[in-house]
Amino acid sequence: FGYNWGHFQFLQPGSEQDIAPTVGLGGIPFQKHNGGLPSTSITGISSFGSPGFYPAIEYENVFQILDNVTKVAGNHTLKGGVAFQHVRFSTTAPINPHGGYNYTGFYTSNPAQSFTGSGVADFLADQQRSAGLSNYFNIDNVRWYNSGYFQDDWRILPRLTLNLGIRYDWYQPTQERHDNQANFYPTAINKPGSGSANYVLIDSKRNVALAPTFLDLIAKNNINLVYTSNRSLINSQDTDFSPRVGFAFSPTDRLVLRGGFGIFFGGLESIGGAPNPGFNFPFSFSSGFTAPGCDTTTNTCPTDGLTLATGFQNAINQGLQNFLSTPGLVGSQTQFRASYSEQYNLSTQYAFSPTLSLTVGYVGNVSRRLTAFP
Repeated sequence: FGYNWGHFQFLQPGSEQDIAPTVGLGGIPFQKHNGGLPSTSITGISSFGSPGFYPAIEYENVFQILDNVTKVAGNHTLKGGVAFQHVRFSTTAPINPHGGYNYTGFYTSNPAQSFTGSGVADFLADQQRSAGLSNYFNIDNVRWYNSGYFQDDWRILPRLTLNLGIRYDWYQPTQERHDNQANFYPTAINKPGSGSANYVLIDSKRNVALAPTFLDLIAKNNINLVYTSNRSLINSQDTDFSPRVGFAFSPTDRLVLRGGFGIFFGGLESIGGAPNPGFNFPFSFSSGFTAPGCDTTTNTCPTDGLTLATGFQNAINQGLQNFLSTPGLVGSQTQFRASYSEQYNLSTQYAFSPTLSLTVGYVGNVSRRLTAFP
């Protein structure tokens, strides 16, 4: 039996302090670990504030039970074993929970000349070009990884031994403990009309509020809203049997030939937040605030509507979802297919004397279905 527990975190400066109001910045969300200033970009000087995806807090909670047995029966050496591993990992890495401000110099520029505005001047004039704010969320994932094997080392002849074995691996697709995840996948390419893609939520989330902006976007893009009872959202691969075959043959007392072949499954891979279905709407989202175009009739250029004094307060009061711009959708194929490698070797060894021998071998492997960053 083995057990691992880990807590890893990176926190922004001032993570436990509601600093923004003390320097005149209102409407900046604050809660435990989410203190600090908004990420502020001012053209012409260095940016300041807390970066996106902070705080980054992760917990890992893993236990494993395994056992192996060996039995020698005549010219057979039999080996077998099983392993059961339960993996839980919790991630808090919101996209931009403190908000982000952008001052480009647009409002203090001369329309007749390029590169005349000042980002610092726009900031001092409280004229903001664009801003963004995401919700604060946590993803609490859990899954099982179970496996077993059996192998027979069979001394079939005094000078020939065969290694025959098979292994089975089962990888449970990840579940979110509170069902806070969704999946997006296309069902047709370049075929206008209903049903070109699906957006899948778990049945327990049928009553979760979805912003009208989101519903309008998926309708316009022929994306069907679908609910499923499969809490993993994708299907497991249940046929991961991997054979292992090898031999050792000694035609003379000085010469040995050896070879082997095996298939090895790579299992589930985690390469960050992008493939994680917990980063999908409505569990994770960003709302954008962008200034409209200039009005040529009145010769005015409105800002994005936010000020330093009030910040995002109006949007928070009305519900941040209602200011959703264009959400990014995280997707995966609906049938999980584990990556695997085929490994093989062939070698010969010759003893010239009791203290000198030479080995020549060929070792190779080929990998299939490797995970690519989406």
